[in-house]
Amino acid sequence: MSLEAALAENTAALQALAAVQTRVADNQERLLVGQQAAIDKIEAGKGATAAERKPRAAAAKDTAPAAAEPAAAVEPAAPAERVVADDDIKAAALKWMDGKSKEEKEAAAKFLGEILAYFGTGGKLTGPDSKLDADQRKQTLFFIQRKAAGLEVNFSADYDFDGPTDQGVEAAAEDPLG
Repeated sequence: MSLEAALAENTAALQALAAVQTRVADNQERLLVGQQAAIDKIEAGKGATAAERKPRAAAAKDTAPAAAEPAAAVEPAAPAERVVADDDIKAAALKWMDGKSKEEKEAAAKFLGEILAYFGTGGKLTGPDSKLDADQRKQTLFFIQRKAAGLEVNFSADYDFDGPTDQGVEAAAEDPLG
């Protein structure tokens, strides 16, 4: 392995690690915000007098209906929308281009340019010069992952960008005789 190849491999690994660290930091920040909200809610309840803080059982007796009513159907919570960071796009593109020949990398760069042309934003896919909004970043990651999986990307197809990348691919028909 040449020194340049080893350096490129280490650079890619460091960039992937930085992407993971950014994602962990974002998750920790959300955790701390939720934790503080829970603490604030508990602290707000501590200021109530003893009479205002009836035990739950007594409160339930006071408000219990005389006859059992059927429970209302609980709607499942909508899944949290996936947020795609610039580092997610960079990591996917680097992983996809890793080990490719010069010609393959040129074709990949052309494809990334096609993504920008599809959105009509120009500029770059990531970084401060990127003009992609959150939805376009999610689509960009999906397109890169789909292309990396060796699947055709049709920019006009109706993909579920939160779903699997192999959408629209026919499963191989099983031979009933064998």
